[in-house]
Amino acid sequence: IKGFIMNDSDKESLIGNLLKLLPSYNHCFHNFSYIRSLDLTKTQLKVLIILKQHGDMSMSKLADLLSTSREQTTRAVSPLADRDYIIRLTNEKNRRILNVAITQSGLDFLQNLRKNYAVQLLESIEMLSEKEINDFIKSLNIIINTLEKIAVKME
Repeated sequence: IKGFIMNDSDKESLIGNLLKLLPSYNHCFHNFSYIRSLDLTKTQLKVLIILKQHGDMSMSKLADLLSTSREQTTRAVSPLADRDYIIRLTNEKNRRILNVAITQSGLDFLQNLRKNYAVQLLESIEMLSEKEINDFIKSLNIIINTLEKIAVKME
């Protein structure tokens, strides 16, 4: 609703709940047992996910999407290239720019991770009632759609 004005209490609640969302999700994702055996950092995993979603990009763009420095991004990318999960490409228009892209091995790795994550997550969700599961799915869809709209406006 255009022109809708939230009171200060609603604003505080909204911001507080958004800030709780990421750590809660990170806890669920990064603490499932399979991921601990992968010998990857959280940043390296984020690199793979970002490259899968966005395609090849410059190291600077990747650093921006990771919200980290280019140096930290380089440290995350090197072991992934060594494992053949990503490939470094020289930008043909400007040879000083280094692009990175996910490889088929990287995509296969993420697919395997997704399968293992799904199994463990679904086992955890089984403790919920059918109504809670349906509410959870509906809420996730609303949150995703809303965050996508917000992200477009923030660019």
